[in-house]
Amino acid sequence: MELIDKLNAIEEIKILKSRYLRFVDTKNWAGMRDIFCTDAILDLRYSAEVVDHYDAVPEGTNPRVFRSADAILDFLIERIGLKRTVHQGHCHEVEILDEREARGIIALEDRIMDENGENVMMHGWGHYHEEYRYERGAWRIFSSRVTRQHINKPA
Repeated sequence: MELIDKLNAIEEIKILKSRYLRFVDTKNWAGMRDIFCTDAILDLRYSAEVVDHYDAVPEGTNPRVFRSADAILDFLIERIGLKRTVHQGHCHEVEILDEREARGIIALEDRIMDENGENVMMHGWGHYHEEYRYERGAWRIFSSRVTRQHINKPA
């Protein structure tokens, strides 16, 4: 790929992730469905608590891995459908592998609150580790794994 094509792809992927964050918080489920490849994977095994080593699933972590855009969407609607959320992504590291594949790491901060926004249920920091594919005329998320460096939960 030419440098200009790589730079355009990186910018498109950054915009894709920005849409994902906005769609989660605004509960735009139709838009969210289009963010993912049909056979996408969401790996939340490391998102429920802080772990130091990500090679094996530590005892007590979230064992959920969702395989398909529909399964991911169903999970998101069930888990945070009416809750107020704030998701922010920072420091996008995107590597273009070829015309159709890329990967990236994005720093994450998120808050999940009750429906009224009065009680914070969780406030966390970590990273999205992602793979992207160019399909159906646009970059889409193929896989996303959330890891945590810190979590505040109410006592």
